[in-house]
Amino acid sequence: MKLILSPWHSPVRNCALEEYMVTERHDDVLLLYRNTPSVILGRNQTVAAEIDGDFCRAHGIEVVRRLSGGGAVYHDLGNLNFPFLTCRGDYDVARQTEVILRYWTATS
Repeated sequence: MKLILSPWHSPVRNCALEEYMVTERHDDVLLLYRNTPSVILGRNQTVAAEIDGDFCRAHGIEVVRRLSGGGAVYHDLGNLNFPFLTCRGDYDVARQTEVILRYWTATS
């Protein structure tokens, strides 16, 4: 499994990087990144139903849509995002969790 640490805090760039890794690469990757304040929407969500656009604009919160489905989530520099990119048949929660714990222990 490859470990990629994003050099950016841009939610647009990080979502684009994640999409690139899903659509163009076919190796196992653990991608780690942090974003500036942003709301990340799932593929099928309606923007108006999920966010307060005026609030986001007033507070500099970017709104970005990701490739995958799921709910809206808030990101900022206080949280670490860690998508695992692997074939469905190779996905193993215990294995991926161990990779994160090893990395965290080595860098803490």
